[in-house]
Amino acid sequence: MNRFSKTLLALTLGISVSACAGTQNGTAAADQPVKERAAVDVSDLAGVDAAAGTDIVSYLTDGALNDETVLMDAEGTALTADELSFELAYQAYDAFRYYAYYYGKEPAVTDDMGDGRTFGQYIASVAADAALTYAASEVIAKQEGLEMPAEYKAEVEGIYDNNVEYYGQNEWSRAVSEGTVAEADYTEEQKQAWIKEHGAKAFRDYLLYFGTTREGYETLVNKNYNYMTAQKLLFADGGKYALTDEIKAEEIAEYAEENGVVWARCILFSTMENDDAAAAEAEAKKAYEELSALTGTELSEKFTELQQKYDKSGYTAGEVQMYTNTDSLVSGYYEGITVLKPGEIGITDRTAYGYFILLREEDRPQDLEQTVTDNYASKKMKELSAKVLEDSGCTAESILEKIDIASYYTKLFALQDQIDQANGTAAEQN
Repeated sequence: MNRFSKTLLALTLGISVSACAGTQNGTAAADQPVKERAAVDVSDLAGVDAAAGTDIVSYLTDGALNDETVLMDAEGTALTADELSFELAYQAYDAFRYYAYYYGKEPAVTDDMGDGRTFGQYIASVAADAALTYAASEVIAKQEGLEMPAEYKAEVEGIYDNNVEYYGQNEWSRAVSEGTVAEADYTEEQKQAWIKEHGAKAFRDYLLYFGTTREGYETLVNKNYNYMTAQKLLFADGGKYALTDEIKAEEIAEYAEENGVVWARCILFSTMENDDAAAAEAEAKKAYEELSALTGTELSEKFTELQQKYDKSGYTAGEVQMYTNTDSLVSGYYEGITVLKPGEIGITDRTAYGYFILLREEDRPQDLEQTVTDNYASKKMKELSAKVLEDSGCTAESILEKIDIASYYTKLFALQDQIDQANGTAAEQN
Protein backbone atom coordinates (compact mmCIF):
# COMPACT_ATOMS: atom_id res chain seq x y z
CA MET A 1 0.00 0.00 0.00
CA ASN A 2 1.69 3.22 -1.05
CA ARG A 3 0.61 6.68 -0.07
CA PHE A 4 0.78 8.61 -3.33
CA SER A 5 -2.65 9.20 -4.78
CA LYS A 6 -4.04 10.93 -7.83
CA THR A 7 -6.43 12.50 -5.34
CA LEU A 8 -3.49 14.72 -4.44
CA LEU A 9 -3.28 16.73 -7.61
CA ALA A 10 -0.97 19.07 -5.74
CA LEU A 11 -0.04 19.91 -2.21
CA THR A 12 -0.92 23.42 -1.20
CA LEU A 13 0.79 25.06 1.75
CA GLY A 14 2.56 22.48 3.88
CA ILE A 15 1.84 24.12 7.19
CA SER A 16 1.42 23.09 10.76
CA VAL A 17 0.28 23.80 14.28
CA SER A 18 0.65 22.35 17.73
CA ALA A 19 -0.58 21.98 21.23
CA CYS A 20 -0.13 21.80 25.00
CA ALA A 21 -3.15 21.39 27.23
CA GLY A 22 -6.28 19.51 26.21
CA THR A 23 -9.59 21.33 26.54
CA GLN A 24 -12.57 19.81 24.78
CA ASN A 25 -15.17 21.71 22.79
CA GLY A 26 -13.12 24.68 21.80
CA THR A 27 -12.82 26.84 24.90
CA ALA A 28 -10.06 29.36 24.33
CA ALA A 29 -8.91 32.87 25.12
CA ALA A 30 -11.55 35.54 24.68
CA ASP A 31 -9.69 37.39 21.93
CA GLN A 32 -9.54 34.28 19.72
CA PRO A 33 -12.52 31.94 20.17
CA VAL A 34 -12.27 28.66 18.29
CA LYS A 35 -14.43 28.76 15.20
CA GLU A 36 -17.06 26.04 15.15
CA ARG A 37 -16.12 23.22 12.80
CA ALA A 38 -18.84 22.27 10.34
CA ALA A 39 -19.52 18.62 9.55
CA VAL A 40 -19.17 17.63 5.89
CA ASP A 41 -21.32 15.26 3.87
CA VAL A 42 -19.35 12.23 2.68
CA SER A 43 -22.30 10.19 1.43
CA ASP A 44 -20.97 10.32 -2.13
CA LEU A 45 -17.71 8.66 -1.01
CA ALA A 46 -18.61 4.98 -1.04
CA GLY A 47 -16.95 3.12 1.81
CA VAL A 48 -16.05 6.24 3.81
CA ASP A 49 -17.56 6.26 7.30
CA ALA A 50 -19.94 9.16 7.91
CA ALA A 51 -18.14 9.72 11.23
CA ALA A 52 -15.10 10.94 9.30
CA GLY A 53 -17.17 13.81 7.93
CA THR A 54 -18.85 14.54 11.27
CA ASP A 55 -15.59 14.95 13.23
CA ILE A 56 -12.41 13.88 11.45
CA VAL A 57 -10.14 14.16 14.51
CA SER A 58 -12.48 12.17 16.74
CA TYR A 59 -12.66 9.55 14.01
CA LEU A 60 -8.85 9.27 13.68
CA THR A 61 -8.13 9.36 17.44
CA ASP A 62 -10.99 7.06 18.51
CA GLY A 63 -12.61 9.89 20.43
CA ALA A 64 -9.51 10.93 22.41
CA LEU A 65 -9.71 14.39 20.80
CA ASN A 66 -12.17 16.21 18.58
CA ASP A 67 -11.86 18.80 15.83
CA GLU A 68 -12.24 21.70 18.26
CA THR A 69 -10.07 20.41 21.11
CA VAL A 70 -7.79 23.25 22.23
CA LEU A 71 -4.34 21.80 22.72
CA MET A 72 -2.52 25.02 23.50
CA ASP A 73 -3.59 28.52 24.47
CA ALA A 74 -0.69 30.96 24.53
CA GLU A 75 -1.37 34.68 24.83
CA GLY A 76 -4.72 34.34 23.09
CA THR A 77 -3.51 32.03 20.35
CA ALA A 78 -5.62 28.87 20.44
CA LEU A 79 -4.27 25.79 18.68
CA THR A 80 -6.66 22.99 17.90
CA ALA A 81 -6.50 19.27 17.26
CA ASP A 82 -7.56 19.51 13.62
CA GLU A 83 -4.58 21.79 13.00
CA LEU A 84 -2.19 19.28 14.56
CA SER A 85 -3.87 16.44 12.67
CA PHE A 86 -3.10 18.10 9.34
CA GLU A 87 0.58 18.31 10.23
CA LEU A 88 0.68 14.69 11.38
CA ALA A 89 -0.85 13.60 8.07
CA TYR A 90 1.27 15.89 5.92
CA GLN A 91 4.56 14.89 7.57
CA ALA A 92 3.65 11.21 7.07
CA TYR A 93 2.98 11.84 3.38
CA ASP A 94 6.28 13.67 3.04
CA ALA A 95 8.26 10.99 4.90
CA PHE A 96 6.83 8.10 2.89
CA ARG A 97 7.42 9.98 -0.36
CA TYR A 98 11.05 10.63 0.70
CA TYR A 99 11.75 6.98 1.52
CA ALA A 100 10.09 5.76 -1.66
CA TYR A 101 12.09 8.19 -3.81
CA TYR A 102 15.51 7.65 -2.21
CA TYR A 103 15.25 4.05 -1.03
CA GLY A 104 12.56 2.54 -3.25
CA LYS A 105 10.60 1.20 -0.32
CA GLU A 106 7.89 2.15 2.13
CA PRO A 107 8.60 1.71 5.83
CA ALA A 108 5.90 0.75 8.33
CA VAL A 109 4.87 3.11 11.12
CA THR A 110 5.82 0.36 13.57
CA ASP A 111 9.41 0.04 12.30
CA ASP A 112 12.05 0.50 15.00
CA MET A 113 14.17 3.63 14.49
CA GLY A 114 16.87 2.34 16.85
CA ASP A 115 16.43 5.21 19.31
CA GLY A 116 13.49 3.90 21.28
CA ARG A 117 10.94 5.28 18.82
CA THR A 118 8.94 3.77 16.02
CA PHE A 119 8.91 5.34 12.57
CA GLY A 120 5.41 6.63 13.30
CA GLN A 121 6.55 8.26 16.53
CA TYR A 122 9.49 9.82 14.70
CA ILE A 123 7.16 11.31 12.07
CA ALA A 124 4.86 12.59 14.79
CA SER A 125 7.72 14.28 16.64
CA VAL A 126 8.81 16.05 13.45
CA ALA A 127 5.22 17.16 12.92
CA ALA A 128 4.89 18.43 16.47
CA ASP A 129 8.19 20.33 16.38
CA ALA A 130 7.26 22.03 13.12
CA ALA A 131 3.80 22.73 14.48
CA LEU A 132 5.14 24.37 17.61
CA THR A 133 7.38 26.67 15.59
CA TYR A 134 4.47 27.93 13.50
CA ALA A 135 2.26 28.24 16.56
CA ALA A 136 4.81 30.40 18.32
CA SER A 137 5.11 32.66 15.27
CA GLU A 138 1.59 33.96 15.81
CA VAL A 139 2.46 34.83 19.40
CA ILE A 140 5.63 36.56 18.17
CA ALA A 141 3.63 38.58 15.63
CA LYS A 142 1.35 39.77 18.44
CA GLN A 143 4.21 40.54 20.81
CA GLU A 144 6.05 42.55 18.16
CA GLY A 145 2.91 44.33 16.95
CA LEU A 146 3.39 43.10 13.39
CA GLU A 147 0.73 43.72 10.77
CA MET A 148 0.46 41.16 8.01
CA PRO A 149 1.38 42.64 4.60
CA ALA A 150 -1.51 43.23 2.21
CA GLU A 151 -0.41 40.51 -0.21
CA TYR A 152 -0.36 37.96 2.61
CA LYS A 153 -3.79 39.06 3.82
CA ALA A 154 -5.19 38.58 0.33
CA GLU A 155 -3.80 35.04 0.22
CA VAL A 156 -5.28 34.19 3.62
CA GLU A 157 -8.69 35.64 2.83
CA GLY A 158 -8.88 33.86 -0.51
CA ILE A 159 -7.48 30.49 0.56
CA TYR A 160 -10.73 28.52 0.27
CA ASP A 161 -11.87 30.03 -3.03
CA ASN A 162 -8.38 29.76 -4.49
CA ASN A 163 -8.17 26.07 -3.62
CA VAL A 164 -11.64 25.35 -4.97
CA GLU A 165 -10.69 27.10 -8.22
CA TYR A 166 -7.38 25.24 -8.42
CA TYR A 167 -8.83 21.80 -7.80
CA GLY A 168 -11.83 22.54 -9.99
CA GLN A 169 -9.63 23.53 -12.92
CA ASN A 170 -7.65 20.31 -12.52
CA GLU A 171 -10.83 18.25 -12.38
CA TRP A 172 -12.13 20.00 -15.49
CA SER A 173 -8.91 19.38 -17.42
CA ARG A 174 -8.91 15.74 -16.42
CA ALA A 175 -12.57 15.27 -17.36
CA VAL A 176 -12.03 16.87 -20.76
CA SER A 177 -8.89 14.78 -21.32
CA GLU A 178 -10.69 11.56 -20.38
CA GLY A 179 -13.68 12.46 -22.54
CA THR A 180 -16.24 12.47 -19.73
CA VAL A 181 -16.95 16.14 -20.43
CA ALA A 182 -17.41 17.72 -23.86
CA GLU A 183 -16.23 21.29 -23.49
CA ALA A 184 -18.28 22.42 -26.48
CA ASP A 185 -21.48 21.48 -24.64
CA TYR A 186 -20.88 24.03 -21.88
CA THR A 187 -21.34 27.77 -21.83
CA GLU A 188 -18.72 29.71 -19.89
CA GLU A 189 -21.19 30.15 -17.03
CA GLN A 190 -21.95 26.43 -16.96
CA LYS A 191 -18.25 25.63 -17.07
CA GLN A 192 -17.51 27.87 -14.08
CA ALA A 193 -20.40 26.33 -12.14
CA TRP A 194 -19.03 22.85 -12.92
CA ILE A 195 -15.54 23.89 -11.81
CA LYS A 196 -16.87 25.35 -8.56
CA GLU A 197 -18.95 22.26 -7.74
CA HIS A 198 -16.24 19.73 -8.52
CA GLY A 199 -13.49 21.90 -7.03
CA ALA A 200 -15.33 22.10 -3.71
CA LYS A 201 -15.68 18.32 -3.65
CA ALA A 202 -12.04 17.73 -4.56
CA PHE A 203 -10.86 20.18 -1.91
CA ARG A 204 -13.12 18.50 0.63
CA ASP A 205 -11.42 15.20 -0.24
CA TYR A 206 -8.00 16.84 0.15
CA LEU A 207 -8.87 18.07 3.65
CA LEU A 208 -10.19 14.65 4.67
CA TYR A 209 -7.11 13.00 3.16
CA PHE A 210 -4.97 15.15 5.44
CA GLY A 211 -7.12 14.65 8.50
CA THR A 212 -8.35 18.19 8.95
CA THR A 213 -11.28 20.56 8.48
CA ARG A 214 -11.79 23.61 6.34
CA GLU A 215 -11.71 25.82 9.45
CA GLY A 216 -8.59 24.16 10.81
CA TYR A 217 -6.86 24.46 7.48
CA GLU A 218 -7.70 28.15 7.14
CA THR A 219 -6.36 28.75 10.65
CA LEU A 220 -3.16 26.95 9.70
CA VAL A 221 -2.73 29.12 6.64
CA ASN A 222 -3.11 32.23 8.78
CA LYS A 223 -0.43 31.00 11.19
CA ASN A 224 1.87 30.15 8.32
CA TYR A 225 1.56 33.67 6.95
CA ASN A 226 2.20 35.08 10.41
CA TYR A 227 5.44 33.12 10.36
CA MET A 228 6.39 34.64 7.02
CA THR A 229 5.30 38.09 8.27
CA ALA A 230 7.58 37.85 11.28
CA GLN A 231 10.52 36.72 9.15
CA LYS A 232 9.97 39.49 6.62
CA LEU A 233 9.37 42.38 9.00
CA LEU A 234 11.79 41.46 11.79
CA PHE A 235 14.79 40.29 9.81
CA ALA A 236 14.67 42.19 6.53
CA ASP A 237 16.71 45.37 6.05
CA GLY A 238 15.49 47.92 8.59
CA GLY A 239 13.86 45.26 10.76
CA LYS A 240 14.33 45.03 14.51
CA TYR A 241 16.71 42.08 14.14
CA ALA A 242 18.16 42.88 10.72
CA LEU A 243 21.49 41.32 9.79
CA THR A 244 24.25 43.93 10.25
CA ASP A 245 27.88 43.47 9.28
CA GLU A 246 28.78 43.00 12.95
CA ILE A 247 26.09 40.37 13.48
CA LYS A 248 27.07 38.67 10.23
CA ALA A 249 30.67 38.31 11.40
CA GLU A 250 29.45 36.79 14.67
CA GLU A 251 27.10 34.43 12.84
CA ILE A 252 29.86 33.30 10.48
CA ALA A 253 32.20 32.56 13.38
CA GLU A 254 29.45 30.67 15.20
CA TYR A 255 28.51 28.69 12.10
CA ALA A 256 32.12 27.76 11.40
CA GLU A 257 32.66 26.56 14.97
CA GLU A 258 29.40 24.60 15.22
CA ASN A 259 29.97 22.88 11.89
CA GLY A 260 33.71 22.38 12.24
CA VAL A 261 34.38 24.18 8.96
CA VAL A 262 37.89 23.79 7.54
CA TRP A 263 39.45 24.53 4.17
CA ALA A 264 42.04 22.30 2.54
CA ARG A 265 43.51 20.75 -0.59
CA CYS A 266 44.61 17.18 -1.13
CA ILE A 267 46.71 14.91 -3.32
CA LEU A 268 45.41 11.35 -3.57
CA PHE A 269 47.86 8.61 -4.40
CA SER A 270 45.40 5.93 -5.40
CA THR A 271 45.62 2.26 -4.38
CA MET A 272 42.29 1.33 -5.96
CA GLU A 273 41.56 -1.16 -8.75
CA ASN A 274 44.63 -1.62 -10.95
CA ASP A 275 46.77 0.99 -9.23
CA ASP A 276 50.08 -0.23 -7.81
CA ALA A 277 49.72 0.09 -4.02
CA ALA A 278 53.41 -0.17 -3.27
CA ALA A 279 54.29 2.43 -5.90
CA ALA A 280 51.53 4.74 -4.61
CA GLU A 281 52.88 4.51 -1.06
CA ALA A 282 56.43 5.23 -2.19
CA GLU A 283 55.37 8.20 -4.33
CA ALA A 284 53.20 9.59 -1.50
CA LYS A 285 56.04 9.44 1.02
CA LYS A 286 58.51 11.00 -1.41
CA ALA A 287 56.14 13.85 -2.26
CA TYR A 288 55.36 14.42 1.42
CA GLU A 289 59.07 14.71 2.26
CA GLU A 290 59.55 17.18 -0.59
CA LEU A 291 56.59 19.31 0.51
CA SER A 292 57.59 19.20 4.19
CA ALA A 293 60.70 21.22 3.39
CA LEU A 294 58.63 24.12 2.05
CA THR A 295 56.41 26.84 3.55
CA GLY A 296 54.19 29.67 2.43
CA THR A 297 53.90 30.48 -1.26
CA GLU A 298 56.56 27.93 -2.24
CA LEU A 299 54.60 25.17 -0.51
CA SER A 300 51.32 26.23 -2.12
CA GLU A 301 52.81 26.38 -5.63
CA LYS A 302 54.62 23.04 -5.27
CA PHE A 303 51.46 21.46 -3.87
CA THR A 304 49.53 22.56 -6.97
CA GLU A 305 52.29 21.18 -9.20
CA LEU A 306 52.18 17.77 -7.48
CA GLN A 307 48.37 17.79 -7.56
CA GLN A 308 48.54 18.09 -11.34
CA LYS A 309 51.05 15.25 -11.51
CA TYR A 310 49.66 12.68 -9.05
CA ASP A 311 46.20 13.52 -7.72
CA LYS A 312 43.39 11.03 -8.44
CA SER A 313 40.75 12.69 -6.20
CA GLY A 314 38.94 14.42 -9.05
CA TYR A 315 39.43 17.89 -7.56
CA THR A 316 40.84 20.68 -9.71
CA ALA A 317 44.49 21.39 -8.93
CA GLY A 318 44.86 24.59 -6.90
CA GLU A 319 41.15 24.73 -5.97
CA VAL A 320 40.49 25.02 -2.23
CA GLN A 321 37.73 22.79 -0.82
CA MET A 322 35.56 23.44 2.24
CA TYR A 323 34.67 20.60 4.63
CA THR A 324 32.43 20.28 7.69
CA ASN A 325 32.00 17.78 10.50
CA THR A 326 28.85 16.44 8.85
CA ASP A 327 30.40 15.59 5.47
CA SER A 328 30.59 11.95 4.45
CA LEU A 329 34.32 11.51 3.94
CA VAL A 330 36.65 8.54 3.95
CA SER A 331 37.87 7.69 7.45
CA GLY A 332 40.94 9.70 8.46
CA TYR A 333 40.49 12.47 5.87
CA TYR A 334 38.61 15.13 7.85
CA GLU A 335 40.43 14.18 11.03
CA GLY A 336 43.73 14.58 9.20
CA ILE A 337 42.83 18.16 8.28
CA THR A 338 41.64 19.24 11.72
CA VAL A 339 44.91 18.34 13.46
CA LEU A 340 46.77 20.73 11.16
CA LYS A 341 47.14 24.48 11.44
CA PRO A 342 46.68 26.65 8.34
CA GLY A 343 49.76 26.33 6.14
CA GLU A 344 50.69 22.88 7.49
CA ILE A 345 50.65 19.58 5.60
CA GLY A 346 49.98 16.03 6.73
CA ILE A 347 49.65 12.56 5.28
CA THR A 348 47.02 9.95 6.09
CA ASP A 349 47.49 6.28 6.71
CA ARG A 350 46.30 4.14 3.82
CA THR A 351 42.57 4.71 3.36
CA ALA A 352 40.00 2.88 1.25
CA TYR A 353 41.15 5.07 -1.66
CA GLY A 354 44.83 5.32 -0.99
CA TYR A 355 47.16 7.87 0.64
CA PHE A 356 46.17 11.53 0.97
CA ILE A 357 48.61 14.37 1.40
CA LEU A 358 46.64 17.23 2.98
CA LEU A 359 47.34 20.96 3.00
CA ARG A 360 45.20 22.95 5.38
CA GLU A 361 44.43 26.37 3.94
CA GLU A 362 43.73 29.65 5.69
CA ASP A 363 40.13 30.13 6.83
CA ARG A 364 37.90 31.72 4.20
CA PRO A 365 34.94 33.23 6.13
CA GLN A 366 33.74 34.99 2.99
CA ASP A 367 32.74 31.56 1.66
CA LEU A 368 30.14 31.34 4.43
CA GLU A 369 28.49 34.73 3.94
CA GLN A 370 25.73 33.54 1.61
CA THR A 371 24.91 30.48 3.70
CA VAL A 372 24.73 32.52 6.89
CA THR A 373 22.65 35.22 5.22
CA ASP A 374 20.21 32.68 3.77
CA ASN A 375 19.82 30.86 7.11
CA TYR A 376 19.76 33.87 9.40
CA ALA A 377 16.02 34.63 9.41
CA SER A 378 14.90 31.03 9.92
CA LYS A 379 17.52 30.48 12.62
CA LYS A 380 16.46 33.57 14.56
CA MET A 381 12.78 32.72 14.14
CA LYS A 382 13.47 29.33 15.71
CA GLU A 383 15.28 31.02 18.59
CA LEU A 384 12.38 33.42 19.19
CA SER A 385 9.91 30.54 18.89
CA ALA A 386 11.88 28.45 21.37
CA LYS A 387 11.64 31.28 23.92
CA VAL A 388 7.87 31.54 23.44
CA LEU A 389 7.45 27.79 23.81
CA GLU A 390 9.69 27.68 26.87
CA ASP A 391 7.52 30.33 28.50
CA SER A 392 4.34 28.43 27.57
CA GLY A 393 5.63 25.09 28.84
CA CYS A 394 4.69 23.37 25.59
CA THR A 395 6.71 20.48 24.20
CA ALA A 396 6.26 18.01 21.36
CA GLU A 397 5.72 15.26 23.92
CA SER A 398 2.94 17.17 25.67
CA ILE A 399 0.94 17.79 22.52
CA LEU A 400 1.13 14.17 21.41
CA GLU A 401 0.49 12.42 24.70
CA LYS A 402 -3.24 11.81 24.11
CA ILE A 403 -2.81 10.33 20.63
CA ASP A 404 -2.12 6.64 19.96
CA ILE A 405 0.18 7.29 16.99
CA ALA A 406 0.06 3.76 15.51
CA SER A 407 -3.73 3.70 15.67
CA TYR A 408 -3.99 7.22 14.23
CA TYR A 409 -1.90 6.36 11.18
CA THR A 410 -3.63 3.02 10.67
CA LYS A 411 -7.00 4.78 10.48
CA LEU A 412 -5.62 7.66 8.40
CA PHE A 413 -4.09 5.39 5.77
CA ALA A 414 -7.25 3.30 5.58
CA LEU A 415 -9.30 6.48 5.09
CA GLN A 416 -6.95 7.70 2.36
CA ASP A 417 -7.33 4.39 0.52
CA GLN A 418 -11.11 4.60 0.86
CA ILE A 419 -11.12 8.11 -0.61
CA ASP A 420 -8.97 6.92 -3.51
CA GLN A 421 -11.23 3.95 -4.18
CA ALA A 422 -14.39 6.03 -3.94
CA ASN A 423 -12.99 8.43 -6.52
CA GLY A 424 -11.63 5.66 -8.74
CA THR A 425 -8.15 7.10 -8.36
CA ALA A 426 -5.91 4.19 -7.48
CA ALA A 427 -2.73 5.06 -5.67
CA GLU A 428 0.37 5.35 -7.80
CA GLN A 429 4.05 5.73 -7.14
CA ASN A 430 5.40 9.21 -7.89
